[in-house]
Amino acid sequence: MKQETHFKLISCIEQLHLQNKHSSWQSCFASTGLNQNPIENCYNNGLGYRLETAYADETTKLKPAHRFVPWVLVNNQPLQEDYQNFIAYICKAYKGRNKPQACKTKSLEINKINVQDTNPRVCFR
Repeated sequence: MKQETHFKLISCIEQLHLQNKHSSWQSCFASTGLNQNPIENCYNNGLGYRLETAYADETTKLKPAHRFVPWVLVNNQPLQEDYQNFIAYICKAYKGRNKPQACKTKSLEINKINVQDTNPRVCFR
């Protein structure tokens, strides 16, 4: 399954959360075509909670502390509001021999963005 589909599922669930429609999250599976069984199993057997709290604890320890999500780090440096240029930062930091396909475009450069994204964000802690 493509990553875009998984991001659509996450976005759908986050939007429902922001609309205070927490119990409607399962409706997002129909709109994305994803099978809900693996996620329900993860939720019901406690693995999802354990993973989420472990990652929340890891996020809490970040220096500097995260202010919003997504809070992206490349080489332990936060991208702050410039996370839209994620690929450019990855390509600049990449030290391997074979350059990833995404890094081969000539238009790839880091463009600092000064305007903050006004979309509300959600995070566990």
